[in-house]
Amino acid sequence: EYEYYPTLRVIRTFPDHGPTSGGTQVWVIGENFRNASNAIAFCKFGDGENSRVQVLAFVNTTHLQCVTPPVLRPDLVRVEVSMNGIGGNYTSHGPLFGYMQKPAVTELVPLQQLLAQQ
Repeated sequence: EYEYYPTLRVIRTFPDHGPTSGGTQVWVIGENFRNASNAIAFCKFGDGENSRVQVLAFVNTTHLQCVTPPVLRPDLVRVEVSMNGIGGNYTSHGPLFGYMQKPAVTELVPLQQLLAQQ
């Protein structure tokens, strides 16, 4: 017995960027998402070895929440979704998510002026 499901589509994410360390809670906005009690849904951030994460929350047929996995370096990756419970049959042509290095302060200039004001 087969059951037909409308084609899934990922339209955008919010936010559309986050740190390479991962952990960013992302709203995945699209069409035809479904909450199947017998199937686990997945988000995929790019094609890396550890790019697949289980959907954190099914909100409704247009909104999911996922948490980004860490990556090794800054990159732009496609965000795709699978609702079939095995992490296969992902959407295609999803929106881009930008992984960025966290900014770090490495130097304060001019140091002398800052010290003189104290």
